[in-house]
Amino acid sequence: MPAERIAMRLVREILRLITVERLPVREIARRTGKAPSTVRATLGRCRAAGVSWPLPEGLGDSELEERLYGKGGAKPGPARRTEPDWASVHRDLALARGDGRHARLLRTLSRVDVLILDDFGLGPLDALARQDLLEIVEERYGRRSTIITSQPPVNKWHELIGEPTYADAILDRIVHKAHRLELDGETIRKNRARAGKKE
Repeated sequence: MPAERIAMRLVREILRLITVERLPVREIARRTGKAPSTVRATLGRCRAAGVSWPLPEGLGDSELEERLYGKGGAKPGPARRTEPDWASVHRDLALARGDGRHARLLRTLSRVDVLILDDFGLGPLDALARQDLLEIVEERYGRRSTIITSQPPVNKWHELIGEPTYADAILDRIVHKAHRLELDGETIRKNRARAGKKE
């Protein structure tokens, strides 16, 4: 059954309640009169569309609706999920810890056929991030594919993970059976910026 589509004023309220008041999903559902699954689906749709609180100045309801549901408010075909960066996965797991969904979210991450963790290692991992990452790679090891993109080279990951025992366990499950692609050269953003200046 598809998730319920809600009014844009409720989307704004859900984003405000989760960001400003830091309420758990169940409390947001109670306050808005919507099912927790609808609140979660709305938050997921916002994340996928890059919509967060506070909303950009001048973003009207019709533009917000178009970002969330496509042109004319019509739901597009199969939803294309964006690749989560590691920071957003860790943030989602931290929020899930607060509202009792942590174990379920870890199970979901372990069952995805191909999990892509973008921008891994942009900063050091704290204790909870280390524990979450170990649980994810442990459950996926030898069963599912995981793609990790990272600016820091793999030889710096041990240092970024921090605690040596966790770092050894995590890297043992990630690195040894991995197919590594190391890219050199300009980023695509620099190339596009340069091309834009020439026009």
